[in-house]
Amino acid sequence: MSGYSMPGPFGSETNPTPSENEWTVTTEPEKHRPHASTDWNKATKKRGLEKLRANVIRMVEKLDNLVEQNEPEYWGTVTGNKHYQEDDYQGDSWDNEITGEEESSKTESPDDDLEFRKTVALEAARREVDELRERVKFLRDEIDEYAHQKRLLSEENARLREALRMDKSLRDRFLSAYKRDKFRSKGLGPREKEDVSLGIPRPRDGNVLADSELYTSGLRKDYDIFRELYGVDPHTVSMVIKDTATIQLMNEHATCVATRHKKCTPLFEELFEHFIKDLQRTGYPTGYLLKNTKDEDMQDLQQSHQDFLVALRTEVTDIEDNP
Repeated sequence: MSGYSMPGPFGSETNPTPSENEWTVTTEPEKHRPHASTDWNKATKKRGLEKLRANVIRMVEKLDNLVEQNEPEYWGTVTGNKHYQEDDYQGDSWDNEITGEEESSKTESPDDDLEFRKTVALEAARREVDELRERVKFLRDEIDEYAHQKRLLSEENARLREALRMDKSLRDRFLSAYKRDKFRSKGLGPREKEDVSLGIPRPRDGNVLADSELYTSGLRKDYDIFRELYGVDPHTVSMVIKDTATIQLMNEHATCVATRHKKCTPLFEELFEHFIKDLQRTGYPTGYLLKNTKDEDMQDLQQSHQDFLVALRTEVTDIEDNP
């Protein structure tokens, strides 16, 4: 059979029967072309790696900020990996976008991340240790300074105690010298005689406050000597004698009476006794010279004070030493 008939739109049409050579399909080698799926995988990997790198950089920056701020929450993050992962990984979509290679890289990162966090924590601990060492050094310097100040205060206290002891010794000598001059050594005790025999100079001025302490402390018992010099009992001084003008007047009287270089008239003693009585009657007031009062007792005290001030100038004379 050399051909076949095939109906067509315009009737039968005869086509020749294909020969053996015409049925043979000639295949030519195809040129190598890139596979589309391979390109897509590479692009996906690249995007995943870039996103991973960006997240790592962000984590490092956050760690640096937390280390600088030294926040306690950060140390909880370092020791508690769960909180750290929740802050930086939860909610990001890149976990689900990366390919299998990125997932493999993600599973390998905890060891490296742990080493990094250990390094950061170690550096922070070293800085904290250095700060503590500086603090200890500062506190040691403070302790040394306090010890130095304590030594200075102890030395000053010892000096004041010695000065007080010397002052008491001088005041005791003042009273003993007056007693010797009055009684010609008849009323002196062994200690007083020893002080007088040494010939140590005595104070020249009276001091009602310092001398009263010798009696209140029990060092002296001759209260009559104190009353002759200051007009009052020594225990009264520590309790009620507070006025500066009164103290000054008592000291002036004792100075004039105790010295061998002055002679006081009877009127001098009379005016002093009058002043002491007015002082006792008014209750040893303070600031009475500055008060403008109509109280008769207070006016009497003001007047007696003024009268004795005048007597200090008019009723006391100097005595020259015999050659």
